[in-house]
Amino acid sequence: MSNTETGGDTMNVEESLSEKYREPFLQSIPHQVEEKHHGAKTCYNYTAKDEEIIREVCVNNGINFNRVFNDDQSLEVLEMFFSGFPQMIGLNHFPNLRTLTIIGQSIQRIEGLTNLRNLQQLWLCECEITVR
Repeated sequence: MSNTETGGDTMNVEESLSEKYREPFLQSIPHQVEEKHHGAKTCYNYTAKDEEIIREVCVNNGINFNRVFNDDQSLEVLEMFFSGFPQMIGLNHFPNLRTLTIIGQSIQRIEGLTNLRNLQQLWLCECEITVR
């Protein structure tokens, strides 16, 4: 363990570096979230960051997060406004969506819509999407 002296204060370099990188590292580790699906369980591997994105979408839409992972497929409208979401994740938990509104997000690529068989309206505005 190495110590650095700065103006009479001693700082443990290993501890400060480990704290600096600990949270991003923990956010990147996938962990399993189990979803009940017609009696069987389906496991999704989400990083803590991915799970936090899904939680925030739920909170912003007044949805109980646990409802999403307990096979409640009744949600038909989902809105994402000005939150800076970097990617579309977890849409497979909302298979009966009829309206998806995404405004002011950092999303650069549209993905995950194939499971949304009932989707009738898709609103995209002020996102970072480009045509290739």
